[in-house]
Amino acid sequence: MNKSPIDEVIAKVAAEYHTSPNALIGISRIKELVLPRHIAIYLIYKYLDLSLPKLATIFNRDHTTILYAYRKIERKMAKNPVVAHTINLLWKKINE
Repeated sequence: MNKSPIDEVIAKVAAEYHTSPNALIGISRIKELVLPRHIAIYLIYKYLDLSLPKLATIFNRDHTTILYAYRKIERKMAKNPVVAHTINLLWKKINE
């Protein structure tokens, strides 16, 4: 059975950061999960056009938290070209 595009993004980001998809969508706030979770949220919101409330449901968060994560990654990408390059490469891997 094929994964949905959302599940595919979550799985690939989790693999890239050596964690599990369940850890990314779980409630844990440990430092090692925050960046990959924010990246997954960023990619899904930007490229898969999912609404904030739906993303909030998937990630077990409030929609304002989802918006915060998206904006935080946008700021990181604007300030640091290495981060932008890394996220763009990850998106290309997801689409292979």
